[in-house]
Amino acid sequence: MGISTGGHAWYVAQKNMKKNELIVVPKKDHPLLFTKQAMLHDLHWICGKGLSATDIKKKVQIQVRYRQKPENAVIKKRSSMGQDSASKIQIEFTKPVRAVAPGQSAVIYRGQECLGGGVIS
Repeated sequence: MGISTGGHAWYVAQKNMKKNELIVVPKKDHPLLFTKQAMLHDLHWICGKGLSATDIKKKVQIQVRYRQKPENAVIKKRSSMGQDSASKIQIEFTKPVRAVAPGQSAVIYRGQECLGGGVIS
């Protein structure tokens, strides 16, 4: 690509498949690598019952990378109820989180209890 100059690593910040574009940034703490919101799909719940209406806007912790500490977040909304794996939820982190990448798994906790997880859209 001809960008390996400057003696530092480059990081993929975004992909636009429709336009065949790859956005890269020169530093691992670049603002484009951080996000406050994400959608999760293909949800799986450990307890088997999914989310209830009372779970929306409650505080949870979400881990988006192996060995990364879970980050505080709230579940903002869902597109369907119950154990349906086609349902989706929107999450909002209390502070921007680095490297929330589509296709990665996200695990949802409430304290020490693992509630379940899904795939980042």
